[in-house]
Amino acid sequence: EYNSQNETKVTELTQDKTKAEATLVKSRNETEAPKAEIVTLVKAREEAEAEKAKVEATLVKSREEAEAEKAKVEATLVKTRGEVEAQQTELASLAKAREEAEAEKANADAALMKTREAKEAKAEAKLKKTQEESDAAKAKVEATLGKAREEVQAKKAE
Repeated sequence: EYNSQNETKVTELTQDKTKAEATLVKSRNETEAPKAEIVTLVKAREEAEAEKAKVEATLVKSREEAEAEKAKVEATLVKTRGEVEAQQTELASLAKAREEAEAEKANADAALMKTREAKEAKAEAKLKKTQEESDAAKAKVEATLGKAREEVQAKKAE
């Protein structure tokens, strides 16, 4: 009976041990599942952080390229403005020179016109004087001729 009791106790203890081991395995499995899930989550987080770093690096590079392009465009714009201002200054200078040339031409035309009018007036006066002298000489010749005729007739009459 003592052995029977011991065997019963051993059997009970064995069953308890088996139950405890099963519980331990179950607990381990339950603990391992969250650990595996945590490892998966950590790995996913690391991948996300790596992707974030990659995106941020791309963004920084894009920003730097955009800034460089902006600086290039601004430099071109400044250069173009300078060229436009230089051309405007040159155009203003040319316009002023043209106005001055047109004024000089107008003055020269006016002076030429005055000179022409003066020469024409002088030529007309000279022509008039010559005409008057010619008329006077003609009248003198006619008077002398008339007088000579009278003398000739007077001599004929004698």
